[in-house]
Amino acid sequence: MNTGKIAALAGLTVAASSSASFIGFVVTSQAASNSGQSLTVYTVWARFNGPTDTVLNAFNLAGVAGSSMTGFWHKDNAYYNSGILSQEFGTWNPSQTGSVPNNRPFDSYLTIGGLATPTNTTNSDPSWTSGGNADGRSWNRADLPTNGTIGWFNSNPPNNQGRVGLTGNTTTDVRIGQFVLSANDSAARTYSLTIGYNDGVPGSAAQFPTSTFTLGCGATWYRDLDGDGVGLAADGTTFSCTQPSGYAATNGDNCPGIPNPNQEDVNGNGLGDACELAYGDLNLDGVVNASDVPLFFNSWGSNGANGGDLNRDGIVNAADFSILLANWGTAP
Repeated sequence: MNTGKIAALAGLTVAASSSASFIGFVVTSQAASNSGQSLTVYTVWARFNGPTDTVLNAFNLAGVAGSSMTGFWHKDNAYYNSGILSQEFGTWNPSQTGSVPNNRPFDSYLTIGGLATPTNTTNSDPSWTSGGNADGRSWNRADLPTNGTIGWFNSNPPNNQGRVGLTGNTTTDVRIGQFVLSANDSAARTYSLTIGYNDGVPGSAAQFPTSTFTLGCGATWYRDLDGDGVGLAADGTTFSCTQPSGYAATNGDNCPGIPNPNQEDVNGNGLGDACELAYGDLNLDGVVNASDVPLFFNSWGSNGANGGDLNRDGIVNAADFSILLANWGTAP
């Protein structure tokens, strides 16, 4: 680890304390195809909980339990690669990725936030050519050296390229790298990585947590609008190694607007009982009519545990009866 470079990058006082908080690494992935090759494109993010948390550098990238450091695809504008999809040649330099539509979606690169464009200011640490890998190639190579110390850093920290919320990042996540593997290369690979970051406030101290991320573990997640643990593909899907906020592993919510974790459907019509009860069909016979009225008034003034609280405000009253009347004679 190049401690001199880390200190220079941080530019911080020893006495200051940082309130930033690193949550962990997040991996997203998507399928792609280029030059007749089926690919899986993994993007690795560092997740935080502060509005200005900023990544300064990343280092000590190493495979865990023998995870391979080879097999990555590159398609960049390095002089020895010329935009050709290759596992033999390529650079991890994000400023060399080249064309946004033709290169970036299929190229492996490392970055401290931002986008893989010529203006990206991420540089490789000298550790790429140390520890038995002193071949002078730095990160101008297709593999990842196995010396366990390689790193990369933002060479111009005042530009805040590694800050959450800025271009190329999200409101919670900072882009750390993109790893492109063959689609059939699906065996899990786990890597350990240390990052240096602070809360983005001048004078704040840097922190250096170490965590792991895994490639080759992608799964489909379904948008869960009501937060009941069951999502619905029609509301949106995403492909990720870790569960994103607002998504569930199970598809098929039969009442996506109202929490119903057990997915009750007494009458077997495919619509969740929670939706039918909220509509006013309290006897679940498929229509709101006079037979629902006695059931409604039996719950009057209660919390609606047995039905009747159509607007879900915690009490069965006239407001709920207005909803029942508005839906009179119709089906949920």
